Amino acid sequence: MSNGNTKSEPLSVKLKKLSKQELNKRDVFGRSIIHIICILGRFDLLKHLLLNPNVNIFITDYESGWTGLHHSIFYGKISCAKLLLGHNSELVRVKDRNGLTAMDIYHLKYSYTNLNIFPSSIGVDDTNYTQRKANDNSFNNNVPDKIWWDKDIRGGSEVFTFGINVNNHLGTGDSDDKLKTPYRVDIENKRLDNYNLSIAERLVKPRIKDIKISKNHSIILTNETKGNLLIAGNPSRGRLGHGKSTPNYKFTELEYFADDHITNVAISDDHTLVLTSNGEVYSWGLNNYLELGYPTDRIKEKTDTFSNEPKRIIQTLKKLDVQGISCSKIHSAAFSDYTLVLWGLNIGQMDFITTGETVKFGKQKGIVQTPRKMEFQNKIKQVITTDNSTIVLLDNFECHIMHNGNHLRIQLPLFKALNNEFEYFRPTKFSKRKSIIKLVSKDCSKIGILYDDGSVSNFGVDMFSKSSNIKYNTVWSPRNNHLKCHDVDIGKDGSIIICTKAGSAYKRISRVGEKSDYKFTKIDRISKVVKVCCDSLFTSFGFIKDDVDQLPLNLSKNQFLVDINYLSPLTPSISNRRKSKLVEPNCIENRYSVDFLNKPSMETTEESDTIKLFQNKFTLDDEKDVETDPLYNSYINRWNSSQKLRDTFEKINSSEIINVLNRKDLKYYLNTNDFTSGKDYDLMFDIDDCHIGVHSSILKFIPIFENIHESDIVLDDDVIFHKVEDGCISVENLHVQSLLLVLNLLYTGSYLKIWDSFSGFNRPPIMREIKDQTMKLLKPFKLVDDLQRPIYDIFENFSDWENFDNDVLVKLKDDEELRCCSYILSARSAFFETLFSERWDLDTQIVDFNHVSKNVFEIVLKYIYGYEQLSLFDDFDEIQSVADFINLQFDIIEISDELLLFGLKDISQLMIKDFITHENVFLLLQHSEIMNCNMLIGECLWFIYNNVDLVLFDSQYNDELLSQNIIKRIDRYFRWMNRVNKISAADETLFWYDSDTGDTVRTFLYHLKDFNSQFLLEDSFEPLFDIKEARKENKSPKLEPIKTKTKLPSPPPVVSVNMDRKKSVSIDPIVSWSKFDHNVTDSSAIEFTDEEFQPVVNRRRRSSGKRASSSTTTIAPSPLSNSSITPSKSIPIPTGQQGQSKPMYSTRNNSVHSLTEQHWPGMNENSPNYGSPNGLSPFSNWGNSSGNLTPMNLSSSPSTRKKSDPLVPSSSASITTSLSPSNNSMVGSSNKLSFNGSGNKMSQKERKRLMKTNDNDVTPSKTKSNSPWNVSNPKPKPKPKAKSIPNDKTTIPSSFLAAQEDALAEETISMPSLAGIIHEEEHKAMGLLNERKSLVEIQQEEEFALWWESESKRVQQEQENLLKSFNSNNGNGNNNKKPNGNSKKKQYNNSRNRKRSVN
Repeated sequence: MSNGNTKSEPLSVKLKKLSKQELNKRDVFGRSIIHIICILGRFDLLKHLLLNPNVNIFITDYESGWTGLHHSIFYGKISCAKLLLGHNSELVRVKDRNGLTAMDIYHLKYSYTNLNIFPSSIGVDDTNYTQRKANDNSFNNNVPDKIWWDKDIRGGSEVFTFGINVNNHLGTGDSDDKLKTPYRVDIENKRLDNYNLSIAERLVKPRIKDIKISKNHSIILTNETKGNLLIAGNPSRGRLGHGKSTPNYKFTELEYFADDHITNVAISDDHTLVLTSNGEVYSWGLNNYLELGYPTDRIKEKTDTFSNEPKRIIQTLKKLDVQGISCSKIHSAAFSDYTLVLWGLNIGQMDFITTGETVKFGKQKGIVQTPRKMEFQNKIKQVITTDNSTIVLLDNFECHIMHNGNHLRIQLPLFKALNNEFEYFRPTKFSKRKSIIKLVSKDCSKIGILYDDGSVSNFGVDMFSKSSNIKYNTVWSPRNNHLKCHDVDIGKDGSIIICTKAGSAYKRISRVGEKSDYKFTKIDRISKVVKVCCDSLFTSFGFIKDDVDQLPLNLSKNQFLVDINYLSPLTPSISNRRKSKLVEPNCIENRYSVDFLNKPSMETTEESDTIKLFQNKFTLDDEKDVETDPLYNSYINRWNSSQKLRDTFEKINSSEIINVLNRKDLKYYLNTNDFTSGKDYDLMFDIDDCHIGVHSSILKFIPIFENIHESDIVLDDDVIFHKVEDGCISVENLHVQSLLLVLNLLYTGSYLKIWDSFSGFNRPPIMREIKDQTMKLLKPFKLVDDLQRPIYDIFENFSDWENFDNDVLVKLKDDEELRCCSYILSARSAFFETLFSERWDLDTQIVDFNHVSKNVFEIVLKYIYGYEQLSLFDDFDEIQSVADFINLQFDIIEISDELLLFGLKDISQLMIKDFITHENVFLLLQHSEIMNCNMLIGECLWFIYNNVDLVLFDSQYNDELLSQNIIKRIDRYFRWMNRVNKISAADETLFWYDSDTGDTVRTFLYHLKDFNSQFLLEDSFEPLFDIKEARKENKSPKLEPIKTKTKLPSPPPVVSVNMDRKKSVSIDPIVSWSKFDHNVTDSSAIEFTDEEFQPVVNRRRRSSGKRASSSTTTIAPSPLSNSSITPSKSIPIPTGQQGQSKPMYSTRNNSVHSLTEQHWPGMNENSPNYGSPNGLSPFSNWGNSSGNLTPMNLSSSPSTRKKSDPLVPSSSASITTSLSPSNNSMVGSSNKLSFNGSGNKMSQKERKRLMKTNDNDVTPSKTKSNSPWNVSNPKPKPKPKAKSIPNDKTTIPSSFLAAQEDALAEETISMPSLAGIIHEEEHKAMGLLNERKSLVEIQQEEEFALWWESESKRVQQEQENLLKSFNSNNGNGNNNKKPNGNSKKKQYNNSRNRKRSVN
């Protein structure tokens, strides 16, 4: 009855009360309840589960070593991942069996560049997807892994700085250090106040090209056409180049280059070089060693000479096509394709001799050098200048290093180093020739190399270096694709900072006196990094971030022309036309994809080609394939050119109008159909017995009709328009078709030539008259020019709503008012169409919008009156920040919903989407859901998808701010992206984890067998579990690592068996434990030792003095051990004669079943707690089901023996066993074998006599032991004293002689070396220091000590009895004959033959 109540209990209550056994219950894949909930994405249940005090969120499954966070990320359940990290953020550092964290799985699975099917745009109803290559699901494997980011074509989106800010060079606005997290730098947008530009050009931020940092000042380059150099830092010694003494706390534009575009910059601690787009080199700053390239005047009161403003370097560079620049504290360099120019202080880093006055630089001396050329045979790829060297990298990857008067020519390694040992097959990428992307160095003793495969190496040179003795060290070797290094920089001491393909930044600080294998640390709270830099001291850092672009929106074309065409007299009246349009689906042809922010059109000039001097030259051989990749093309061209929109207005179907005008019964058609209802015509044309309606406001677009109310209009050919009488204009001598063509042009802006539908000979005469009349009307009406080309612009005429008879008064917020035209509002808005369909008694209609500001309603009117959609805000001057602009858009969205102007609502969503950041994404998502902005919701979800590593730590991501609907929507979006990018897409297939009901969780808790049945074809499958955490494997060839302890009951003693040695093989102790069930039949010497001890295995011989204490067998690990055994460190398996294996384990448990019942009481389905207690180590080999790894064929296993069975059978040889624990501790104990009760070696005669006596008279004892661990113990043999054994009269049996010989031979083989002994003792000491004993273990040791004392007394008593028996038998020595020499030889040969058969 209680069980039924428990099952009916709500899950929210049940999860809070689960016991540890229930929390640790496992399915066939080793997953616990927390894993199942994370896979299902039930964040509501996970919230209750985390309230359980017994829950362990670090628990891993048995299959992959995954935590709940791994499962949440993999299955796209971001809500559960957020809850887990909120519970304990350290969970993000846990690695699985492959060494991957949860965020590594995210980067591998959801990376933007790995998408096979990617979203191309977002529509009103759904996201539009594009496949990267048609009908090729394996496209990801064929795409070359190239660095996509290009600083000149694309640039970065944001700049971050980090570190020490003593000299204000981080550009943060203050002098405070930024040591915790990187700080986002605000880049000044100088276009924001330029009201001659469009709103998009004003709001678009500059794209970042480059950043350079020194310890005194920093420089940022943008992709602006002009004035793209920003500088911050300490102004002393002219570093900032602005001629002032005030520091720049923020990055400020250097006005000297306001009309220039800078393509490259190089800085030292005290001076700066820049290269302009036209190849000119400028410099400023400190000039003590002529490092600026020109002389400067020395100020008397100052010891240093410097330049406060940039000046051009003309000498030697004037006619040189400069491609790059570099500088150090004392010298500078510029280079073209094959020429290098150096100048400054020459201390041996220039490859030529300089004459002149000697100048000191620290402890070194040099001579000042004016600019001088050096030529190279190959094209120069890169030049690096440090304080003591010049490094030149050529395009053939040959490196020239000039240092201390030497010129080293080095061929850098381009192939991976392979071991000389036998190697398995390696894919071609491991042997492929690498390319060098760049070198980095601040000192020639530490030079970094970045390869195109994402690895980083370093090397160094000094005054004694030669090309043959340089050593190269691998600093960063990516184990996965997302960890490939894309940029690197290095400090003067060799410290390194890198960024990876996934956008993560890592740094590694060099520490003096430590090994070179110190670890990289990840820089938190920054992602999408594409470029890194640091100063020479490695204390200040700069990052360029490039966010994934937001998706274009698929908008409906503007319906303005269609709506105004409805007012035309050629369009039949339709009641509630706009209302019916709301429910009609939009055609794909009537939509277009558009972005709001783009590269400003003012920057797209012919000069832009000269700007791109440094495009990415490091491409792969198959770059042509990359260019056909639509995802790459959309990425690289997003900010490369301005956006050109065409056909944003939906066109009118002119064929229908032409068909109407060509009707022979046109008059009848006009008179019998309704063309006036709902159009509010205030004038009528009376022509040829037809009445054609027109709006006087639109008719006045023809200047000649402005006075139609006062006088007639007479044109050529006697065409007369009489003045208005009773709202009617009579027309004489004019065809109806001609008048309709003119009116159609006024209402649609389309000039139709209906006569062109007839060929010249088939054209009816009346059609020729219509053509002539129409042409003669258009010219005096000023609708065409002299060449008969239409000059009438409908958008220009409709854009000014003051041109219309505004009969509607709109009252707005703050007592503001606007007047509008009713029929224009009705034609464009379903709201006004319904509102004005009723009868109004007053001449002036009043509409109250007191909640709407005048600025907002003016934008609404612009949209209604036909403004271009992206230019609605161009004249809006009140926008001073992005936040103001976003708030304005939400105001427009609100009024658009009210007026049913959904096209305007989509435009506002478009204008918000490019301003989504991780600071406002959840706030925008919340508002978007409230206002039903589906496209903006899609943009927010796309941003979250690409920035999970940031949003997971965002405090705004919680169920207090976001509704459950939004949280579920985020999870569904990730699930959908995961599904569409599968190699074998199965979009319609539902899996067990797609269900969000609680039935799956209940089945796991109460019916685990039914839960497992959905994964198994047969019920007989039983998984193998190991539960012990494994430490990192010790790489010593002498010892296996010391095992760590787990929180389990005290383990059973391990049996050490003295057997004949056979060749060692590798086995899995779990397999040996579970697969073999045999009885012990061979004789064995038993000793109780700790389960964690493994003796030294060595074949070298020890000295004879140490044999007594050495172990002659190898003790197998405990079956509860979880150590990973490799072939290089195998466990020797001793075997007996005739190939019979001998037992390796001893335990108190009777079987595998009893083991699981004791330690995992829920493993049986009948048990209520089906599972194992603890998390599995990610590095264990639990699932290995192979049972034939070794040639073992045990006849007995101690694990299956009953308590009553003797551990040593009666047929065993009479060999003495010494049980000698040390301080009652099992740690570090060794097997000690004694043949005569002492440590002295027995003679051959004594051994023979003892063997003969044992064979004749001694039988093993069957006394039952009272061991505290309930382990059956053998009856100890009596230990004879050596002095009581006769030397010449005792006959020793051959069986004992054979055993003695074999034992000595085994001892000789397995003696460890001195190094092994030292290593073993160190492990013992470590084990004793690290040992922690529980109360139960202490009690067991005390019980063992009492048992040992009593057992020792009993053994001593039996030995005395045995000795008495031996002496009594020796007294009857007359009956024993001394064997002759032949019998001795025969016995010796028999023992040797036995030994050979065993070995």
